[in-house]
Parts: sequence; C-alpha cells; structure tokens
Amino acid sequence: MSQNFSVLMSVYNAENPDYLEQCFTSINAQFLKPNEIVMVLDGPINMDLHQVISRWVSPLNIVVAPLQRNVGLSKALNYGLKFCKYELVARMDTDDMCYPERFMKQIDFMVSNNDVDILGSYCEDVTESGDSIRVRKVPVEHDIILKSIWSCPFIHPSVVFRKSKVIEIGSYSENAPHRQDDYELWIRAAFAGLKFSNIPSVLIKYRVTADAYKKNTVMVGFNRIKVGFRAVVAFDPKFTSFLGLFYPFFRSLLPYRLQLLLAKFAGHFDPRSKSL
Repeated sequence: MSQNFSVLMSVYNAENPDYLEQCFTSINAQFLKPNEIVMVLDGPINMDLHQVISRWVSPLNIVVAPLQRNVGLSKALNYGLKFCKYELVARMDTDDMCYPERFMKQIDFMVSNNDVDILGSYCEDVTESGDSIRVRKVPVEHDIILKSIWSCPFIHPSVVFRKSKVIEIGSYSENAPHRQDDYELWIRAAFAGLKFSNIPSVLIKYRVTADAYKKNTVMVGFNRIKVGFRAVVAFDPKFTSFLGLFYPFFRSLLPYRLQLLLAKFAGHFDPRSKSL
C-alpha cells in the first residue's frame, strides 16, 4: 500500500495567524511529509490568514478550497474531503502542532494494519503560548476504545482515517449538534463496525485556550447526552458510564471557578485514563 496521504484542515476568519504559522512549521518539519494539505476556507478570511497560507502554498502543496460563507466544521470538512486525493487522510487543526514523527508513525501503522479504519494518538496539552500543561492519554486497543466510545476516546486533530470508510458511513454529520462534530462521527463509526486504534505516543501539541471551559455550555453538555446516550446503552451500560455521560451537563450548571476545581478532581476518574 502506498504511503501517499492528505492532510485535511479548515480555517475561519477568527483564527489566529500566528498559531497557523506554527502549525504549518510543524508540518514542514515532519519526517514524512504529506503529499498535499487540503485547506478549506470556511467563509471569507482576513488578510493575515491569507498571507500565512500563501507563504506555505508551494512548500507544503496546499490545495485551497474556499467556501463563500461560514458553514461550520462538519460541512467544511465534508467539502474538503472531496478534494483529498488519497485514501489516508490526516486531520489537523490550525492552532495545534505536530511532533516531527507524527505522520511517519501513523501512516506506517495504517499501512501495516489495513484492518484499522480510524487511528489517533496521545497528545500534549499546551497553553496559548505553547507551554506544556499535561500529557493526555487515550485507550489504545479497539475493544477498549469501543467500550468507552461514549467518552470520546479520540483526540480529533490527532486522527488519521481511511477516506472510503468515513465516506461510506456518511462522513461528518452536517446535522451534528454544536461541538459534537467528531464525537457523533466516532459513535456512528462504532455502530457501523469500523476498527479503531490509538498509538500510545504523544504525537501532537493540542492548544488549550484560557477560556476553554467556557465553551462547554449547558447546551453543549445536553448535546453530548443526546449523541452519546445510545452508545452507553449499546457498549458500556453501567451506572458509572451514565454518570460520566451526564457529568459535562451538570458541570456546566456550576459557576466557572467551581467548574475548574471540579475538572481537576474529576480528571482522576476519566474513563479514558482508567482504561489504559
């Protein structure tokens, strides 16, 4: 099997051009470089973002796929998939960075394990300035990933997937609730019988903004329950799993400072870590 692969990204107007520059720099430093980067412009973007993309178009073989208006992540990624030439597609977010061995390890794994359809990795959470916060681990083996699929045991920008398999199950749902784009896809993939794995190595730096928890609103927590409930019932119907599914909703009802304190405590009980 060929080691040719695409990287799929989406950018919109509010994103940080400095982060995008760092992202491209990390891709350029890969031991195994992508054959192309499909960059979806999710609506009009500002000149600073355009300039960053223009500087890297030739060195990274960026295929720019513009949309006339902002349509959201799922629709943008589905649009970008149409431009991806290769079966193996690596996701990447514009504010994150890859370790140099990321693509080499993941593409080699996918070539050697042709039964695996979706592959992720560990990540290092970093601050807005790039300082390390912690290493975030996820389960590695398919059976454990499947059992804990309701807990989102993939780090979305660390994932490599087989394009044909994702398209076969309907790609990203354009009706997925807010902030559930990848979560909904993983659960649908689980019900469709796709094979999962995670590489037990830190392959990306995942940027965590200061207001990250503020994005986890009551509605986001409620949406997580709507999407994940059937996965708990099907794959892990324990009381503690239902409790874990409802946890983000109840946490969002608390004042922000209490949310931060609770998050530090609850991390010790994260099913993604306990199942390692």
